[in-house]
Amino acid sequence: MGDAMAMVLAKSLPDLPFVHSINLTDNNLTGPGLQAMIHNIAQLPSLTKIDLSQNIVNRDTAIALASYVSMVSIV
Repeated sequence: MGDAMAMVLAKSLPDLPFVHSINLTDNNLTGPGLQAMIHNIAQLPSLTKIDLSQNIVNRDTAIALASYVSMVSIV
């Protein structure tokens, strides 16, 4: 997919409120694409599973992910 397409997809996520799972495994994503996805994933209250494995997580992405995880209550 790459970062450019991830950023396009990220913009559409708020319009998909009933998404339960997102699998972005091995999509050649780096900081910009992952950060855009994480920012918009935070607006999906129905999301229960996300897989970001096999992408490149830099410092800023790790911070965005930590912020997201701290907002989500684990049940």
